[in-house]
Amino acid sequence: MRIFAFAKRNFKELLKSPINYVFSLGFPLLMIILFAIINHFIQTSFAEQAGNLSGDALNALLANKTTTFEMKNNAPAMAFFGLTFIMLNVTLLVAKDKSSSFLLRLYSTPMKMTDFVIGYALPSLFLCIVQQFLCYGVAEIVGVIEGTNFGGGTNTFNFIFAILAVISQIPSMIIFVSLGILFGILLGEKGAPPCVSIFINFAGIFGGCYFPLNMLSGLAVFAKCFPFYPQVLLSQTILSETTFSFENFWIHLIVVTAYTIFAVFATFFAFSYKMRSDNK
Repeated sequence: MRIFAFAKRNFKELLKSPINYVFSLGFPLLMIILFAIINHFIQTSFAEQAGNLSGDALNALLANKTTTFEMKNNAPAMAFFGLTFIMLNVTLLVAKDKSSSFLLRLYSTPMKMTDFVIGYALPSLFLCIVQQFLCYGVAEIVGVIEGTNFGGGTNTFNFIFAILAVISQIPSMIIFVSLGILFGILLGEKGAPPCVSIFINFAGIFGGCYFPLNMLSGLAVFAKCFPFYPQVLLSQTILSETTFSFENFWIHLIVVTAYTIFAVFATFFAFSYKMRSDNK
């Protein structure tokens, strides 16, 4: 019961600030719509150029055509990127509780270290799931409008693919929530925002959220050493019915799962260490 009472309190704290709605829920949706508009102009431009070309020139143009902003690729990238803002909110909450001595006072209660971590994680994971369904729901609607819907024929809904994509993002939900708690407990209320902001940009760049990493082979190989790009590729593999490969699927899943386990253990270890040191 004490875990759920603590989780309920944290859930209310996460929903207090309107800025949380803007960045955690609104910003990823805005990016999906924005990139859909960009994709529309890219498709129009290619169509105009293709009309004036033939033979080898046309084949060369089609070979260089980017699919980054197509909905089946854009939706997973933006849904993934949106999780970084949940991480930021969790970090700020934990850092504020730590700075205000709220956590220190709770250490005197019967609550254990696992109670604290789970109490912060449960409401954060719930917000992650809500955010994911919103992202893929909006992506479905926008995809139907522009005629590039994923996982189905043109101008049709296919929520099964969206649900599978949400499920595939669960490892990243756990990673970012764990890192949010980790950064919050290790960094102060003043030091957390700039450090996490740098991390958000790092995750966005090496997750291939801004530009296609496959165009830069060396950078793509480096990016696959982190969980961000494999997670995006994992979700894109599910939504791309024409290029689905079980081999690539399991490779990406193993990489992301390994980082998930590491992030969880690091969070529990750091929280336990800080709890013991604060109680001295």
